[in-house]
Amino acid sequence: MKKAIVLSVIVAVFLAACGSEDESQTATANETEETGTEEAVSEDTEDAPSAEEIVEEAIAFYDGLTSLYMVSEGEVNVAFDGEQEDVPEGDISTSITETHWNFIREGELYTRMDLEFSTEGEEDGEAFSDEMPTTYQFSDLDDPALTITYDEGDEEAIRYEQGIDPTQEDLSDWASLYETLLEDAELTYVGEEEINGYSTYHIEAERDGQVTEYWFDQETFYEIKMESETAVEDAEHAAGDTSSSGAVIEYEVNPDFDESLFQAPDDVEVVDGELEDTLSSNMDN
Repeated sequence: MKKAIVLSVIVAVFLAACGSEDESQTATANETEETGTEEAVSEDTEDAPSAEEIVEEAIAFYDGLTSLYMVSEGEVNVAFDGEQEDVPEGDISTSITETHWNFIREGELYTRMDLEFSTEGEEDGEAFSDEMPTTYQFSDLDDPALTITYDEGDEEAIRYEQGIDPTQEDLSDWASLYETLLEDAELTYVGEEEINGYSTYHIEAERDGQVTEYWFDQETFYEIKMESETAVEDAEHAAGDTSSSGAVIEYEVNPDFDESLFQAPDDVEVVDGELEDTLSSNMDN
């Protein structure tokens, strides 16, 4: 039960926003108090751009962009209230490291994500911890409409159809999150901070009573960090309160395309299947 719950939390918080393999702007990271990687850079906001201008620059970052590499670290914390059927009471903390490669090649999108995660917590009074095998998920080199996925140690990889047209000229569609912030959220400029060596602008976005915080690289306006919390209002239909935070460790704009990223290793057999096969396989690990 623990692993099924943990996997569903990760899918809900990190992958649902990705479309199939799109770059999620919910890059994950360690908390400030634990890492000590954040320092206030300046309290002076006189010459700083407005929150709206920062988001507009974040949108412009993706215009004409054809490749992007990123590594992030983060954490998701869920407090299960035990109100739902078959969901135990307890707290779960999941640490995640994500590595993404994203390329537009000859008008088609190729993406790869390597996902490492471990979890610990308490379930119905019993403490537990798990470190799960790295998951690899990437576009098929020969047909990017297909996705290949397997876990570290597997002898088989499953290839399935995404159901999404990979045709794209650039990565500008990935700015849609920020476009909705401009349209629907109340934006507030907070200040300047240093995150993992990047000088960033910090803003808050309030929408439907929920506040999400963002930090953007001052040079490129690429999102370096995000923090959010979701409180349960309907205990009968939601598992528990969730908080997540994430930050980019490193990123590279327009890296060179590497074919080997989109091919399974020689010792892993690729078999055709369905998306449901990958979910059931993950639950069994």
